[in-house]
Amino acid sequence: MRFQQWPALFAALSAYMQVIQATDVVRNVTMLGPTTLHQHVADGFLTCLNATEISYRLYVDDGTTTVIPLSNRTIDFTGIDERLLECMKMSADTMSVAAEDTVEYNENHAGSMGAFQATYAWLVQNGAVGLRPVGSRSVTMEEGLTSREDKGELNAGLLEKRSFSHYSAYLSYYKECPSDDVRIFKSDKCHSYVTKWKSVEFQNLSGNLYLEVQIWPHHGCQKKQQKRLVVLPLKTSYCFNRNTFSFWGEYVGTKKKAYAWLNRGSS
Repeated sequence: MRFQQWPALFAALSAYMQVIQATDVVRNVTMLGPTTLHQHVADGFLTCLNATEISYRLYVDDGTTTVIPLSNRTIDFTGIDERLLECMKMSADTMSVAAEDTVEYNENHAGSMGAFQATYAWLVQNGAVGLRPVGSRSVTMEEGLTSREDKGELNAGLLEKRSFSHYSAYLSYYKECPSDDVRIFKSDKCHSYVTKWKSVEFQNLSGNLYLEVQIWPHHGCQKKQQKRLVVLPLKTSYCFNRNTFSFWGEYVGTKKKAYAWLNRGSS
């Protein structure tokens, strides 16, 4: 009688393994959409930004609160702007925030305001938006495999590794990100196109790392005027209505590090 139970046990084990594999190859990503910017959210970001003790200016670009340096320079998240990155991590799921360099002339910068003078009322008056969950998407990790990743050789370990070596994005020829065509991209690599995308949205496929993305209105991830944004683990970014020819995404830091320096400063 015991041997007659083996087929049922094997069937149950097979079903269990299929569930495990399905979990490994699919990521459920929370979609973030625009909402009214709440005062406590804006005040929290402004407090964090001014606690960096670095002089910044702000302007609102199509709903996104954009941080720019006071002097003509690029943004350096591994150096002088490291704490700015932490502030962006802190607010990435409640407020649309980006950073931008000031090396080249940008007419939008003329309407910027010093971060110390900026207020919640000023942000709202200029169209700044908050973010809130509006749904979820399931992203299959097997999509967009490179030539070196043979589907026949994939295993759970490799698929898990892809969750922090790849990210996904929606690229559209129209504004407001109407495309449903998700594409998966390798991180730490420039992705450049001959054609112009009018709106872009990015998705973080990692469960514990932040995704830092740079987008350019130029080919080859070169020249200046790049906009930098941060996407939380298993979240989408805000839809950016911006002419984009190239972009670069890489995973940085963990959730646990996001508040460390600010907490030290307040103790």
